[in-house]
Amino acid sequence: MKYSIKTEIEIRNEIAERLRYVRENLIINGVKISAGQFAEIFDTSEDKIRNYENSRSNISIELLIDLYYHGINPIFILTGDGSVYANNSSGIELQKQSLNSDLPGKIVELRKIDTSHYNEDELLSIINAAAGDIANRLRNKKE
Repeated sequence: MKYSIKTEIEIRNEIAERLRYVRENLIINGVKISAGQFAEIFDTSEDKIRNYENSRSNISIELLIDLYYHGINPIFILTGDGSVYANNSSGIELQKQSLNSDLPGKIVELRKIDTSHYNEDELLSIINAAAGDIANRLRNKKE
C-alpha cells in the first residue's frame, strides 16, 4: 500500500474537523454545547477552541491529554483512526451512554475530571503512548 504524505495544513484541517465533530456532537443535559462551554469544560479559552476548530493553530498537548481523561480518544482526534472514545473508564462510560441515547454514535455527556492528581511522568507516559501508537499506525499504512 502506498502512503501519501499530507501537508501540515491538510493535517491541521483534518484535526480541526475531528475536534469540531467531537464538540458539535457532545450533548450535556440534552443540549449541544457551544465552543465557549467546551472551552470551560477543558479550562481553556473560547478563542483557543475556535482557533483549533478553524485550523488557525495546532491543537495543544494539554487539550489532547484533557480530552483523554474526559473519555475522548486523542488518537482519533489526531489521525481519525479508532474509536472516538478513549480506552479508559471515562471513555467506556461515554460509549455506554451513547448506546443508550436517542443519538446513536453521538457523545452524550462529558464530565469535568480533576487531572491534578496525575504527576508529570504519568502525563508524559500518555503522550508517549499516543505518539507511539501514531508511529505504529503510520508504519502499518506504509506496509
